[in-house]
Amino acid sequence: MTSQSAEHFRLTVLNPGGRDPEQSFHGVPAPAEGAHPPINFHAFAACTLGAFHFNPRRAIAEDLPVLLLLRSDFRASERALYDLKKQGRIVAVSLKETGLHQIAQQLCDRAKLLRFMKIVAQADGCIATTPEAAEIYQRVRSKCDPATVLFAPTPYPITGEPVTVVNLDGYKGRRLLDELRFPKGKLRLIEKWKSYPDYLRDVAQHKIVLQLDRSHVPGQVAGDALLCRVACVGGDGAIERIAFPKTCGEGRSITEIASTALDLLKNLHLRAAIVAESQARALERLSFQTMRSQLANFFASLKQS
Repeated sequence: MTSQSAEHFRLTVLNPGGRDPEQSFHGVPAPAEGAHPPINFHAFAACTLGAFHFNPRRAIAEDLPVLLLLRSDFRASERALYDLKKQGRIVAVSLKETGLHQIAQQLCDRAKLLRFMKIVAQADGCIATTPEAAEIYQRVRSKCDPATVLFAPTPYPITGEPVTVVNLDGYKGRRLLDELRFPKGKLRLIEKWKSYPDYLRDVAQHKIVLQLDRSHVPGQVAGDALLCRVACVGGDGAIERIAFPKTCGEGRSITEIASTALDLLKNLHLRAAIVAESQARALERLSFQTMRSQLANFFASLKQS
């Protein structure tokens, strides 16, 4: 497909019998706007300015290629595939739940497995949001062209916000950043040690602090964000878990963290609420006054024992 034709490509996502409201995307909405934020399978409709439907008739009426989601016992999806193909639509299919354990749970029933294999074989292609799902589709479609199975991670409406990265790893860090292909002028690098006040001034200029440290450190980065009155996203340090429980990385996937970061970038009121909550929690549990009292009591108990 040429870049020109790609600009005009639109896709209908059909979740037959699903509960999410039907939605047409004439632009990319902010997460707080519209019936559903442009994430997960809605993102495939949103990034093409297409539509999301649960009614097969309305999906057919769009007269667009269709991404058909396989859910529940696959019966509604099977009927929808028949109707779509009868009307000459190009149909790719995907399991709605694509984690390995979710796939195993869905396909452990023999009847559902046979129905799944029939649908996958009869569709024009498959879209897999994980490499593991792609392997499963390819095995079922072993007699088909391998190009009819596409691994396509769910897209995210990256906002183009300027990003500052503190890189103290020299060439190794720059090489990793080059692979991210930031648009020209959108990435600012800090590669020299700064005084702590100057560093905090840099932090304070940003909407959020995003970090992915999973080493259960004490949490200095989150502490820096507290001092700057900035929301901290990701990380599982002690301060992250205490001050930023709604946005920290503890127990959350990279997809959830990315979605949270996007919500905060888009929503001023949400950022303000997270910052206010973090300040209240910090005052209660992390302030010098609180810690001084705890230390005094602790050492007093040691002296008495």
